[in-house]
Amino acid sequence: MTLPANGRMAVYDQPNGPFRLVGYPLRPPAAGEVLVRNRMATICRSDIHTWQGHRPGPCPGLLGHEIIGDIVALGEGVTEDMRGDSLGPGDRITWSEYFIPGSNYFSDVLDLPQKSRGVDKYGHMAATTAPHHHGGFGEYCYIVPRSWILRLPDVLTDAEATPLNCGVATMIAVTEAARIRIGQTVLIQGLGLLGLYGASIAKARGARAVIGLDSNAERRARACRFGVDLALDPDMEKNALLHQVHGLCRPEGPDGAIEVCGAT
Repeated sequence: MTLPANGRMAVYDQPNGPFRLVGYPLRPPAAGEVLVRNRMATICRSDIHTWQGHRPGPCPGLLGHEIIGDIVALGEGVTEDMRGDSLGPGDRITWSEYFIPGSNYFSDVLDLPQKSRGVDKYGHMAATTAPHHHGGFGEYCYIVPRSWILRLPDVLTDAEATPLNCGVATMIAVTEAARIRIGQTVLIQGLGLLGLYGASIAKARGARAVIGLDSNAERRARACRFGVDLALDPDMEKNALLHQVHGLCRPEGPDGAIEVCGAT
């Protein structure tokens, strides 16, 4: 395996500051690591919030946590993904947004590895933190031990697959927590990416009807392609809004509500 001496990444030095391209050294993956050449990364809303300084983020910052890429090399001990499928150079994969330091109570007993002490996240660390390449806004990424890797099926395009480890995973967790069942009605506040995933997943879980609320007319129109049966403007007259919602959600209103708007 011959690697270039450096891989480029886009970093910023302060909130709201410009991005600059810098190079950091590459090395073969250590034991338990996987070196990936990034194919695509999204600009998640949380990336924007971090860059704007609305949430803590070290600088020089390397963003991007919804990532897919092709395996360049596997470190010692890495042979398969989280489903037990074999891994090899050239495989297209995605991986968990976060990684944990090792076995612990939250991960092993409570099945909440994301709450482990010492947890860290791709696209949330300073570029100066080794191994430097740990975000999506760059050419390469090292997947470190105690991450969850998934080999992607060919049926998914890059654009479809890239948000899997954050946006889709979030809404899978939300709809599971809401216990949406066959025949239920669901109200979703906010029809951005998370709202669209929530609508689609709710329908896949058997929801009879999904109502979406969003003040943006284009979003309301688009949502009907993703499982929303009735898209309403929350700024409409309150009694008229409630009448339409309850008309589709008899006898006592929605069985579940999902808030992904984020605007008070």
